[in-house]
Amino acid sequence: MKTQPSGCMSGSTIAFGVGTIFLVIGYCLLTFWGKPTLENAKNSVNWPTVPGKVTESKIGSHTSDGSTTYSADVTYRYLVEEAEIHSDRVWFGDNYSSSDRTMFERIVNKYPVGKEVKVYYNPDDEFIAVLEPGAVTSSYIGFGMGWGFMGIGFGLLLIPMGRMLFKKRDSAGQDGFTMADEF
Repeated sequence: MKTQPSGCMSGSTIAFGVGTIFLVIGYCLLTFWGKPTLENAKNSVNWPTVPGKVTESKIGSHTSDGSTTYSADVTYRYLVEEAEIHSDRVWFGDNYSSSDRTMFERIVNKYPVGKEVKVYYNPDDEFIAVLEPGAVTSSYIGFGMGWGFMGIGFGLLLIPMGRMLFKKRDSAGQDGFTMADEF
């Protein structure tokens, strides 16, 4: 029988730990980002609307490790029950940046400062609002990332489970018992 040197972790233990971490991260991404974003995007087409006005519209740039990424920074205000509210969401899933500045230029040009806009707001939480309702490709990013992390986590958990099954089968085979004896 082989023994593991003390102080070393087996591959199964590492796979179990990393798999569990990926599962937890995936669950959190799915629960707290992906699912709410996608639900809001889909529901927003039926939300009430109010007039609003763009108060800021510019291309943001972010430099890190020598590369620059861009984003559209559009802020607008609107009134719900005489309360002035400010928001910066153009569509659900717009909170990303890219090295391609072109799309963000189109957004900033579409929503210049002072433009009157139609604001779709969540009737259950008027602070959740959007200018372009509905789900778009980027609305699925958090949902997809959550399921991706969970898939990797489940896959990593299969490693120790598979090893346990093979150990049981090998030890059963040494005792003269085989899987065929069960049937």
